[in-house]
Amino acid sequence: MANNDTNANGRRFIDWRLSVGNIITILGMMIGGLSMWFGLGERVTVLETNLNMQAADIMQISGRLQRVEERAGDVRERLKGIEVTQQQQNETLKRILQAVEASN
Repeated sequence: MANNDTNANGRRFIDWRLSVGNIITILGMMIGGLSMWFGLGERVTVLETNLNMQAADIMQISGRLQRVEERAGDVRERLKGIEVTQQQQNETLKRILQAVEASN
């Protein structure tokens, strides 16, 4: 059925005449669409800014992580040194205990 054809009851399928209400509706929809478009643009700008800030934060955190890992390596070396010292002290205490037991 073409746009200008009539129904079985004699009415047109689509009324192509414009009224003031139709014009107001069209303008309202256009204004709403444009406001959504510009609002979306602002939101995209904010998201891009946040993404750039997160990238900078990630770089900063990775630098901190490297420093923490370096310090952890230093702590491991210190703990190994403490362990060796403790083993030496244990050996010394065993010898002292043996000497005390032998003298009794």
